[in-house]
Amino acid sequence: YTLDDGKGHVYARNKHLLSLKDLNLSDHLSGLLEAGVTSFKIEGRLKDIDYVKNIVSFYRQRLDQIFETDGGFRASSSGAVTVSFNPDPEKSFNRGMTQYFIRGRRKDIASFSTPKSTGKRIGTVMRIAENYFEINGDLEVVNGDGLCFFDENDELQGVNVNRAKGRSIYPQSMEHLRVGTQIYRNYDKQFIEALERDKAIRRVDARIRIRQSDTGLVLFAIDEDGVSVTLAFACERTDARDKDRARESMQTQMKKSGDSMFAVTEVEIESDAVVFLPASVLNAMRRSVLTLLEQERMNRWARPVYWIRKNTAPYPADALDYTANIANHLAEAFYRRHGVTRIEPAFELAPDVNEATVMTTKHCLKFQFGMCEGKRGDSCVDEGQDRSPLYLRDSRRTYRLEFDCERCMMKIIFEEQ
Repeated sequence: YTLDDGKGHVYARNKHLLSLKDLNLSDHLSGLLEAGVTSFKIEGRLKDIDYVKNIVSFYRQRLDQIFETDGGFRASSSGAVTVSFNPDPEKSFNRGMTQYFIRGRRKDIASFSTPKSTGKRIGTVMRIAENYFEINGDLEVVNGDGLCFFDENDELQGVNVNRAKGRSIYPQSMEHLRVGTQIYRNYDKQFIEALERDKAIRRVDARIRIRQSDTGLVLFAIDEDGVSVTLAFACERTDARDKDRARESMQTQMKKSGDSMFAVTEVEIESDAVVFLPASVLNAMRRSVLTLLEQERMNRWARPVYWIRKNTAPYPADALDYTANIANHLAEAFYRRHGVTRIEPAFELAPDVNEATVMTTKHCLKFQFGMCEGKRGDSCVDEGQDRSPLYLRDSRRTYRLEFDCERCMMKIIFEEQ
C-alpha cells in the first residue's frame, strides 16, 4: 500500500503497511496462566508440519518448566512429550517477533518491508571479496542454508549458500551485498533435517513391582494417574547364580518401553523374586502387563457427552448489518429464531460496499509514523488530535483511514472508485 493524506503528501510508498510481526508471548506465560488462561492458540494455518512441530514443542517445554517450579499449575493431559531437537521459533517461518501491546503500545509491531519470513539474524557483513563475504557472529552457517537480507532499496533479497568455511560464506549470488548488511538465515538446513528425523513421542509414566507367587511371578503396574493392574505369570523359577546381575537384567528388560504408551520409570523387585529368566520371557511379561494397563485406562475413561438444545432467547439487537458476517441461510435462520428482524448480508454478498468499514484495529498507522502527538502513556487522548483522515491505496482500490483516538483504534473504510 501507499499511505498519503489525500492532499499530495505521501508518508510511505508500496509498503506492507498492514503486515504485522508474529506474536511471541513466551516470556509472559506465567503471567497469562495466573490471569486464568487455560489454553494457548498456536498458529498453524498455511504452515508446514516442521513449523507446527517446532512451535508446539517450544511452548510445551516452556509450560513444563513452569509446572515443575510452580505447584499451582498442572498440565491438563497425562504424559510427557520428548523431542530430539532444540525448539527455536526464530528458525521457523517468522516475520520478526513482537509482544504487541501486552506491556503497552509499541512501534515494533509491524513488518512494513516484507510479509515474508526473515528467520534468525546471524550476523553483519564485515568484508566482501570476489566470490564470498565474511560475517561476524558465532552461529555456524553450512552448505545448503538459505540467507536473506534487505538491499539498499529496503527490498528483501535471498541467496543460497553454496559453501561455508568458518565466517566466510560463498553464496549463489553476490548481488546487492554490501558491508554493514544485516544477514538473516530463513532456511536452516541442519535444523530442518533434525526436525524431519525427530519422532515426537508422548508417554505416560508407569512403575512396575515384581513379587513371587506360588506358581511364578506377579507383576503390579501403576501409572502416573493412579490407574493400576496386577497380572500373574506361571513360570518355572530358576534361582540366579548372580543375583545382582539377574536383578539388573530384569530391570533393564522391564524399563524398555517398546511401542507402548508408557515410560517405565521405576522397577521394584522383591528379593525372593530375583530369578533367572530369558530376556524374551521378561519382555513378554512387560508387554502383557502394559497392554493390560492401557486397556484399564481406556475402561476408566468416560467420553464426555454434550447436548445442544435450541432455544429462542432474544438477541440483544433486532437489526444486524454486514459486520455480523451472515453469509448463508443457516446463519440467517439462527438470528431470526432469536428475534432479529432486519439482516444485512455479509460484506462479500452486499450489493453496495461503499463506505463499509472492512477492518477495525489497534494497529494505528498514525502512531507508527509518529503523527500521534496526543498520546499519553499507553493510550491516546483527544487533546490536540488531528482527526483528518489518511488514505491507503493499492493498484486497484482506495481505503480511508479514520481514527478513534479515545479508544486508540484505526478504522479502514472502503471507498468506491
